[in-house]
Amino acid sequence: QIVDRSVNLLVDLAFEDLSKMSFCATTIKTLLQEINLPTLKRIESLVSQNVNDRLKNVTTDNEVYFILKHLSDLGLRLTGQKEWMSCMFQLIPRDIDYTKDQLFNRVFEVRDFMDSFSRVSGGVYSNSVI
Repeated sequence: QIVDRSVNLLVDLAFEDLSKMSFCATTIKTLLQEINLPTLKRIESLVSQNVNDRLKNVTTDNEVYFILKHLSDLGLRLTGQKEWMSCMFQLIPRDIDYTKDQLFNRVFEVRDFMDSFSRVSGGVYSNSVI
């Protein structure tokens, strides 16, 4: 469980001190190359909890995008539906009475921004996930 906790601590460190981002990303990548599937699942669970806690405190779209971009830069991605739904409900609020065109435009606006997290753009998400 040392590796599990180490990855989570590196995520925290990268969020707290942007100057350490490169170190954290390299270290996480190295650690992820050396683990088995059960360890990966535990890491995903810890990172999901970490992200969920961060998402509870966001108030703007930019903060959500920052979290998603930061994770992608670290070579990590959201794996839990709960975290995805939290992000999407923040980016496309349910309490707004959208017209069909407004909703369509907002969805594509979010989608266009999230293209920067795709594998084609050097990110960690496949186009089908986005």
